[in-house]
Amino acid sequence: MPEMRSFSRGDVVVHTGRPMWGDGIVDSVVNIIHDGKAAQRLIVKFSNEGRVTLNTAVAPLVSKEAVIAMNHQSNPRFSPSSSAASAPRTGGGNGDWLSAFEKKEHELHRLPDALNDPFMSLSDRIDVTLNTYQYSKDSRMLIEWAIVQTGLSDPMTKYTRHELEVGFDRYARDRDVALRDLLRQLKQQGRLNEFDSIRRKTKLPAAVSALDRTRNQL
Repeated sequence: MPEMRSFSRGDVVVHTGRPMWGDGIVDSVVNIIHDGKAAQRLIVKFSNEGRVTLNTAVAPLVSKEAVIAMNHQSNPRFSPSSSAASAPRTGGGNGDWLSAFEKKEHELHRLPDALNDPFMSLSDRIDVTLNTYQYSKDSRMLIEWAIVQTGLSDPMTKYTRHELEVGFDRYARDRDVALRDLLRQLKQQGRLNEFDSIRRKTKLPAAVSALDRTRNQL
């Protein structure tokens, strides 16, 4: 793990263990003590993952500048813009992807922060994830989901039905990935025997189906 360092709001970081998340902007910083050592609890908005809560004592975070410097050392022809290839871009202005990201950080794609909260137990994070399976593309449930995602009493004033459906598809895909990751952690901890009790107490049919489907993938 890289040497721990302090981050400030607005810093651009990379999670070296999850490079597919893209570049992240630190949105919130809380100083904490972890195992007797100073650390930080951060909320980071990643270009491909959305908002994630991270503990710097555990998460291998490095600054974007450090990544650029390391890549430049190994490849002098490296261009900083190449590392942001996966980040959202727009065609206007000078191509400032950070500004574009702030504008386009998609509320419709954002999973509950609790899914990645290192201070919640794995069982509680699984419960939160399974609870999201109450939502679907059924007209009423789609609107209820959009209300939760946007905080608007009428999301249709901001989005079309098609945009909500497309947003939900992305949300559902990321939710399935999150559930798989959590159950994989359960397996890695030698606790897969808890799966049956989790399944028994799960009431949502869609969540039960997701559990069965995901277990077959482990």
